[in-house]
Amino acid sequence: MTKDFSISGTTIAYNPYYIGNARASFNCGFGIKREDGTLETIGTLRTVTLSQNMWTSPACSVDVSTCKLSAGTYTIVPVCKVNGTETYQTMWSPSKYIQATVDASGTVTLQEMPQYNLSAANLEAGQIRKVNIPMSVSVDITNESDALYTGQVYLFASTDIASKGEAVTSTKVALDAGSTGNIILSFSPSTAGTYHLWVCADQGGNTELAELGDVTVSESASTSATLQITALTVNNSDVTSQREEGNYIVTNVSGTELKGKYTLKANEDIVDKSIHVTLYKYNNEKNSYEVYERSNSWINFSNYPEGASSDIKFDFTNLPSGRYKLLIACGTWNSGTNQIEDPIWSDDTYCFELTTPTGIQTIKKDSAKSFVIYNLQGMKVGEASPATADVVLRLLPKGAYIVNGKKVSN
Repeated sequence: MTKDFSISGTTIAYNPYYIGNARASFNCGFGIKREDGTLETIGTLRTVTLSQNMWTSPACSVDVSTCKLSAGTYTIVPVCKVNGTETYQTMWSPSKYIQATVDASGTVTLQEMPQYNLSAANLEAGQIRKVNIPMSVSVDITNESDALYTGQVYLFASTDIASKGEAVTSTKVALDAGSTGNIILSFSPSTAGTYHLWVCADQGGNTELAELGDVTVSESASTSATLQITALTVNNSDVTSQREEGNYIVTNVSGTELKGKYTLKANEDIVDKSIHVTLYKYNNEKNSYEVYERSNSWINFSNYPEGASSDIKFDFTNLPSGRYKLLIACGTWNSGTNQIEDPIWSDDTYCFELTTPTGIQTIKKDSAKSFVIYNLQGMKVGEASPATADVVLRLLPKGAYIVNGKKVSN
């Protein structure tokens, strides 16, 4: 791999970075990559010996103006080979290569170019399409190159098909050569309307990988509440899916606990009030929700102006299976009764369906040549060879994953 890839005048430099397990020696330098994929080395090659997660200093470099190239345009890439072998290979560089242009007088101009080599398919919007409620967008990304790829994928969403605007979210992509990963991006639409979605390989939205139209977003019933829930996070990594049932967003959770946070927005000024969270459980016999447990803590707001937002955490454990909802009360706290007096209630858009966990199921790898990486929701998030699985994991968001049937953390 390469580290600190840079251009200065007509000189290109990088630090070789080794991710293997055993100490090894390499010949490193630069090469011209021809259209047929063959490599021709240029400049002086350097021998380096590295252990795992080590890089060299000073950097490998080449002054292209001294390489006596004829007039034309060239693709210059970092190359290396293991000492004792014959074939040089392209070293992975983060989504870039150098284009060298040589004019008739021999003057060299270098330009850093994007190297995406990605394709996309199966772009789909989630079933929950409400204002200020997260919408999940799924897309399959394929690395068409012959080397490990890592970079960002960007989601654009607009009600104006002629203008993408700015990216609404992005996520890291780490894919081995030729592999495909299912990528999940999430954003909260700010207004109702018909949206057009684009997935792009660059932050400017110039390299479109996939697009999807006619995604209708409707108003949420929660927007009329004094305290509006605009986002939900359940941080125990056991969220399996969400579905819409009437005015409710039902979150399926495998486990015996609800730990996470709401993002709460004030739709009017709130002054000198306290916030308290209460957990309700659905009683099937009475066909209604009943108080199950009250939080041991509360939050005081001396001045919570209209439009302000704040994260409200919750933590409930040892829960039996069933349907629950969390209600947030705002009012004056009575320390004698440990209750909120004359409460203003948040909306109850979200509820939870808890099921008894069955343990982690073994997911077999797709082939003998690669490992498929899944998150704990069973979604494919990457693919890597046994030699590159560790680095691909390090490039994914922090959390737990299933690799070759085993639960691992990065």
